[in-house]
Amino acid sequence: MLVLAPAAGPHAVSAEDRPLLEPIAEPVLDRLEPPARARLRAERQRVLGLAAGETPPSSLALAFGELGRLYHAHELLDPARGCYANAERLAPSDPRWPYLRGQLERQAARPEAAAPAFERALALTPDDVPALVGAARSSRDLGRLEEAERVARRALRIDPRAAGALLLLAALAGDRGDRAGAAQLYERLLALQPQATKLHVPLALAYRALGQEERARAHLAQRGAGTVTVEDPLLLALEALRTGAQPDVAAGQAAFERGDFVAAEQAFRRAVEAEPGHVAARVNLAAALVRGGRLEEGVARYREAVALDPRDAGARYGLGTALAQQGDDEGAVAEYAEALRLEPARTDARFNRANALRRLGRREDALAGYQEIVKADPGNVGGRVGEAVTLIELGRHAEARQRLKAGLAALPQSTALANVAARLLAASPDAGARDGTQALGLARRLVTIQRSVAHLETLAMALAETGDFAAAVQAQESVVAAAENAGLSGVLARARENLARYRRGEPCRDPAP
Repeated sequence: MLVLAPAAGPHAVSAEDRPLLEPIAEPVLDRLEPPARARLRAERQRVLGLAAGETPPSSLALAFGELGRLYHAHELLDPARGCYANAERLAPSDPRWPYLRGQLERQAARPEAAAPAFERALALTPDDVPALVGAARSSRDLGRLEEAERVARRALRIDPRAAGALLLLAALAGDRGDRAGAAQLYERLLALQPQATKLHVPLALAYRALGQEERARAHLAQRGAGTVTVEDPLLLALEALRTGAQPDVAAGQAAFERGDFVAAEQAFRRAVEAEPGHVAARVNLAAALVRGGRLEEGVARYREAVALDPRDAGARYGLGTALAQQGDDEGAVAEYAEALRLEPARTDARFNRANALRRLGRREDALAGYQEIVKADPGNVGGRVGEAVTLIELGRHAEARQRLKAGLAALPQSTALANVAARLLAASPDAGARDGTQALGLARRLVTIQRSVAHLETLAMALAETGDFAAAVQAQESVVAAAENAGLSGVLARARENLARYRRGEPCRDPAP
């Protein structure tokens, strides 16, 4: 942690002899609850009183710094910035204030201001790991990737268990396409923090990109909501300064991430009681209720959040998702559209809106949504699968085949794309879109990777298309048996129809997944 500088002597200095200080504009506190407003106003008046008198610089620096921390804890970043700047000028050898200012600037998405602040902190404490990680993150934010890696590796040499450095180095490895390096770093971090079950997702993606599908599946099966714990005493101390809803919001988020939705709900309820106007607390409460199986109540809480702040894109997205779970796709489409109007870059809202449109039978509109996703992010598997399936449903099989070919060229390890492609090549009613040999090759690879009901069904389609009806029947019998054992009634009727078809020596002509 940061080493505190020794205090200067207690001698008094007049206001005229001090460094020029920044004026601290009084922030609007209306969004805070009365206890928080009262505390901030009282502390502000105390500090201004000290600044008007002959207070020693060290004492005044501490007063400004503590007021800055209080503003920072309540996300009042502009006055916090001025307070930290004054604390730095009055106590230039204390590394706390430039460090906190660097964290504030990163929070404000101002990496060009964060980087010099972290550099100032490191000039005072060169081996401070949190400051090194903060500096490395700022370098990455600015696109200075080699510098970011150099600084992060220095932090890791000082503390081989530094989670923030490991996490950043893994992300940097991903930036340069080094999937093996990223996987190694995520594995190392997971060994240190096995409770951080969210790490299984990037690990699975890295192994899938490396063609190690079995490892990818194993990690996906272990994914959870546990997050990485980063040791940063100064940032953690900010949490204790929050008045009103914030402590309970933080407690609720921690419970939610570890999958304890009952504890999360209780914490978010306390937060809402402390600050009825706290939109994020109400959105989080709604999410906890939905994840806890109380969908109707969750929808009601989302509606309350939207009523409090109609421009909150997260509340709109959450409401849309909950409405979709209720089967109200029309309502979901409207909420996703509003979330996109407020935040056009939300791929999750665009994807879920396209899915809802497809369920409503509005396939041309859905197709446009999927294609927008693919255009913005060619590596988005969901967008590419949605695009191909919708084209198939529209009867545009030749176009679907071309899009699937492009998708597999961009994402050769994607089993989802390969499965859709194999079905189209095996079962399209358009003879020009079929290619049984190619379908069989894809289907056999899929079954080797994972012997699932979906892959066996695709294999049976491909075998029938190539004329091997005996093998098709055998594969389809496995599909029927598996569907019966799992109680997959929706799959079972179609599986039995196809089994009868193959026994008659007829190929399937319905490729829809």
